[in-house]
Amino acid sequence: MTILNQKGFINILLLIVILVIVGGSTAYIISKEKETKSIPIDETSKVTGLPISPETNQISVFTQNIVIQLQINGSSENSITLKTGEDAVITWDTKNANQCFSEGKGLNAWPNQERTTSGRYVASNISLAGETQFILICKNGNKTESKTIILNVVSNLSKSPSQILPPKPTTPSTPAVSPSSNQPKQKILEKFATIIYDGPIYSQGGFDGYRVSRKFYETHPDSYDFIVVYSAITTNFQSANGLTVKNGIRGNGSFYPDQDDTAKYGSNGKLLGYIFIPTSLGLDAGGGVDLLEILAHEVSHHWLMFIGDIAECKNNPNFSVKCAETPTGFSVSRDGAHWSSNVDTLVRENGAVYKNPIGGLAWQMNSGGYCSVVPATSNGIRFNDLDLYLMGFLPSSEAKSIYWYDITDS
Repeated sequence: MTILNQKGFINILLLIVILVIVGGSTAYIISKEKETKSIPIDETSKVTGLPISPETNQISVFTQNIVIQLQINGSSENSITLKTGEDAVITWDTKNANQCFSEGKGLNAWPNQERTTSGRYVASNISLAGETQFILICKNGNKTESKTIILNVVSNLSKSPSQILPPKPTTPSTPAVSPSSNQPKQKILEKFATIIYDGPIYSQGGFDGYRVSRKFYETHPDSYDFIVVYSAITTNFQSANGLTVKNGIRGNGSFYPDQDDTAKYGSNGKLLGYIFIPTSLGLDAGGGVDLLEILAHEVSHHWLMFIGDIAECKNNPNFSVKCAETPTGFSVSRDGAHWSSNVDTLVRENGAVYKNPIGGLAWQMNSGGYCSVVPATSNGIRFNDLDLYLMGFLPSSEAKSIYWYDITDS
């Protein structure tokens, strides 16, 4: 893959595979009571309505601990067992929490995301046998509480594989040969592959990414940094989506720097990201869709754009786990993954203005101290210097400044 920047061409040395998903059967799939704290006060302070201890000159206040009630299929047990094909209904309720988010671990893991302080989540037709953990983490100020439920999924096959799939008959002219058990299956290293999908489709409209990648690794080596799936099946989910599989990056504001889900995807620690491209933005895309921009956008989400404050936190304090952090005053992120529109992120080169794949606009200062937006004039895309620095392609000594406009007057 080649990405163009203002200095020319930069060859990204990442091995990416493009998968085309076709055909297949369809199934829908879709957790102490009070504690006393003492707060020292200044003798000159005028405090009313709170008990003051004359011995310590401190105010005694009560802070409620967070209580989590977490159930799966109506059970509050720490671990339950289901068979493949069955449903899992997770419900939770909390007290004294103002922010919650979930983490998933295991083969059928739910996505890491924000949750309401009480809610319900349904996963239908659980597909993979193995252990899955659902972890609910809730906060209130400096207090944090979590609860975990372990879901053990076992196969519902009542017959042995030999009963289900009888051995193929052999003829005298072609004697059967039993391959050695230690003889590895030959795997192919290629840039493009076609996979016949035989797994479930989630109610949100996407595929089971774990199943797709595991099927791919049956015939291909674990040598890829990114797997990009172009769907040939029309689904309800018509947005491109880039998922981080393995992180390990420090200093770029990432929410989960220690994330490593490679085992879920069938990789032995190599795979960095999994990207899904729907039909409307891929194989069936019209002339108005820039396929390179979509691919560059989703791949670059492995590094971008997590720095600075999130603009959405101002109107919705529960938008992200990062909303609880102390604001820096550097509001350059729209939603924790894209540049805000008040940042001058577009690249100017040889008189042309190039769009940035991760958002933002091009601004210019006018007379009287007012600023205005400059439209992109080229069909191409460019990453700016700060993008390239955060992605590891440009040293800080070579990165030019970009500007953030504090827009307070229309």
